[in-house]
Amino acid sequence: MAPYVGDETELRDPPPQPTRLVIDHESVEGWPTPEEKVLRFPVAMERDARLSLRIGSSSEISVRQDDLVVRIDFQPNTTGESPENRPAAETVLEAKPSGDPWPAQWMPIDIAFENRSRMDGEIRLIVDGPLADSPGISIFWGEPCICYPDARRHKNVLLIGIDTLRADGIEPLGGRENVTPGLVSFAEHATLFTQARAQASWTLPSFASIVTGLLPSHIAPTVSADVLPNHVITLGEALLPIGYATATICGNAFLGNDDSGFHQGMESLWYVCNASPRTSVTRAQQFIERSANRDWFCFIHIMDPHTPYSPPQKFVERFCDPAYSGSIGSSFTIGTDWQYLDSPPPEEDIRRAKDLYDGEVANIDEAFASLFAWLDEMDLMDETLVIFTSDHGEEFYEHGKFEHGHTLYDELVRVPLIVHGPGFQPGKRIDACVGNTDIFPTILDYIGEPIPEDLPGVPLQDVVSGEVAADRVIYGEGNQRNSTHQKFAVQWPYKCVLDFYSGEARVYDLSADPWEMTDLSPNMPEIIARLAPDMVLNMLPIRSMYIVLIAGDPDEGEFEFSGTFRIAGGIRDAMMIRSTIPSGEDSWSLEGDTITFRIMSPSGKPSNIKAYAIVPEESDGDFEASLSVNGASPIDRFFPYGNGAVAPDGHATAKIRDFTWPAMIPPDPLESQMACYIIGIPGMDPEELRSEFEPVVLSPETREQLRALGYVN
Repeated sequence: MAPYVGDETELRDPPPQPTRLVIDHESVEGWPTPEEKVLRFPVAMERDARLSLRIGSSSEISVRQDDLVVRIDFQPNTTGESPENRPAAETVLEAKPSGDPWPAQWMPIDIAFENRSRMDGEIRLIVDGPLADSPGISIFWGEPCICYPDARRHKNVLLIGIDTLRADGIEPLGGRENVTPGLVSFAEHATLFTQARAQASWTLPSFASIVTGLLPSHIAPTVSADVLPNHVITLGEALLPIGYATATICGNAFLGNDDSGFHQGMESLWYVCNASPRTSVTRAQQFIERSANRDWFCFIHIMDPHTPYSPPQKFVERFCDPAYSGSIGSSFTIGTDWQYLDSPPPEEDIRRAKDLYDGEVANIDEAFASLFAWLDEMDLMDETLVIFTSDHGEEFYEHGKFEHGHTLYDELVRVPLIVHGPGFQPGKRIDACVGNTDIFPTILDYIGEPIPEDLPGVPLQDVVSGEVAADRVIYGEGNQRNSTHQKFAVQWPYKCVLDFYSGEARVYDLSADPWEMTDLSPNMPEIIARLAPDMVLNMLPIRSMYIVLIAGDPDEGEFEFSGTFRIAGGIRDAMMIRSTIPSGEDSWSLEGDTITFRIMSPSGKPSNIKAYAIVPEESDGDFEASLSVNGASPIDRFFPYGNGAVAPDGHATAKIRDFTWPAMIPPDPLESQMACYIIGIPGMDPEELRSEFEPVVLSPETREQLRALGYVN
């Protein structure tokens, strides 16, 4: 619903746009009360409509009962009626604070228009009374929705994404006994996919693939950045327009921050960093209860068992060895130190960390067992598609490292995937290879909506029924995190990993070597010849993108980088994609085909980077950049061509096709002077290039072909 304000003769054009309003950690799309104290929504309601919305205040309100009134009126249309014959507006809700203060939180409002025929007119959201003008009180209206309970599909969607849960972290996939009894029971009533893989080995690109159905390289900024761009379509954006109530319950800063992009299409986004599983489940139950008159989509993200591992004490006692005498107590926070060890820590310490990890998994299991039981009690389980998965796993020195984001071994990219609902047989185990990119089309198929042709995944219902080819290939990729740019392809039983910097490929036989200890590439050239070119062609970035990067040593002092960035043909999207220490002095505005910016140099260590992504409307346009540093010519602080060449006069012009990809400028910001770098990532249509790679063998000559096209360095 789009509002307007003021009297009929003073309609605003365009109407005020909704914004994200945050109260008590919950971000809701809506509007603050305008100066006129009235938001007016034109409506045409069918019989037995209901009005659903949220109301909130910026602070607790504790006043006399008559001091403040929040009112909702319905004014019928009066076409053809003279002013004196217009029917009076009907007040359908009036709320006043009483003895106890109104809490500073979002409160649901649900109003039934029962036994009424079609009604055309206005819904008016009104703040009235002597305190309406108080500067200390702001009333917020969460976006209202007209819904029809009788028109519900009775097809709800619950998507559960656990951070850092490896496949063998749960008992149904070989995990430790008695850690996940709830998931054992859930899997007995659902379908378990034993060979599911995430599309990345760290959070942002992996969850981006889950909620868009696209590969990370197809969502350009997630290859190099920490945000989901505006131009992609999310699950929330697919379901909200067809009447679904949508909410995200989130415990991860990548997904929950105001600039993450993961709020797109979500009416509500509740974010508390590292929120406990039990608290998150309670929030989900509250959303489900207040959405009783609508179909709903709830995405729950749980941060555990990500480091630090701090399970409740009862799980420490249950899973940790009482005879352990090392330095790790009931919580493990050493993580980042372990990443830089020259050799693994003592085996007993690794085991202790793994025990604490298991304790966190058990805590998750207990919380979701209670949620599944509650859904049963509410008679919702039979009308809800429940998908349980993870964004990536965790390495405990299986390949010489700890944590995640640095490789594409299966301890990091093989994940649990359990699906309950129509089309999924209880107790069924599916050994076919699937990916988390299959989740988006699975949900669309379940609710009966068309599946976009550009999605790489397939409905998991078709995998269960055997309609999908057994030799299907599942793709995934690393990116520049930890200086990694690799891609993988799994075509059972083989897995091929291609390094985009060296051009080298590795091959593993997962049926005989599930821990990927033996590289078979010298003896498997035919596997490389089949899968390596496919990885290049199927995981090219679809959209071109520029990255404007301010990086270097903050010990040099503070610098102001300012200028313009113009792209012939227009700019589709522009966003900040990374900043360790955001600055309120930064500005970044887009008008037409030109961006004007003022960016203060980063001040944080060790990740002293500020970066912005710019997505052109066209894939092969010119860019024109103009830069000054502290108001003067940048001399040797402007590197706009992706090849290390400086533009000392502060002006640059280039085509995005002139950039090699993936470019790494600078390779390590800590070793570089404070400067502005521009990285170009040319978008490609895989179909246009496919003929150049069929058939090929990844020989030295083939690597030179890839280098010539800019796909390996």
